[in-house]
Amino acid sequence: MILILSISLIGSAFGQKDSVANSNKFPGGYIKLGFNYHLQLQHLDVAPIIFYRVSKRVDAGVGLNYLYYLKSDNSESNSAYGTNIFTRVYFLKNFFLHLEYLYSNVPYRNDLNFEYRRVYVTNFFSGVGYRQPLTSKVDSYLFALVDLTHRDESTYKNLVVVKLGISF
Repeated sequence: MILILSISLIGSAFGQKDSVANSNKFPGGYIKLGFNYHLQLQHLDVAPIIFYRVSKRVDAGVGLNYLYYLKSDNSESNSAYGTNIFTRVYFLKNFFLHLEYLYSNVPYRNDLNFEYRRVYVTNFFSGVGYRQPLTSKVDSYLFALVDLTHRDESTYKNLVVVKLGISF
């Protein structure tokens, strides 16, 4: 809750500056803040993001990911964290292709020797999404991604990942 409140306050501060002095407007585009949530019953996944809207058709950004496992078979650790880099290319007015690289530190249990340890994992995601403008400055997102490099150590246990997001 604190994270959501902080992000919304930062977003409103940027919005006020934008309406007064266009301080977050750059040649060709502007910076937006956002927040993603991964839909999964077994864990809670939040990801604050910041991205640059290069044009009406292209976004590029970075984010931080934190994943908390609600049911964990790992007695030592029940969270994963990482960072991502992504781009979105709009092929229709509000539909986009999404590409994402995620580098994360996750708990992993080796089933051969039942050893728990933390490992670094890279994942590549690709998929499609839909952006719904809520106001002139706030957009909501729904996108489905496929984990192209899915392994046993992967952060997400499902091959298909569905996410919700909001940006301001």
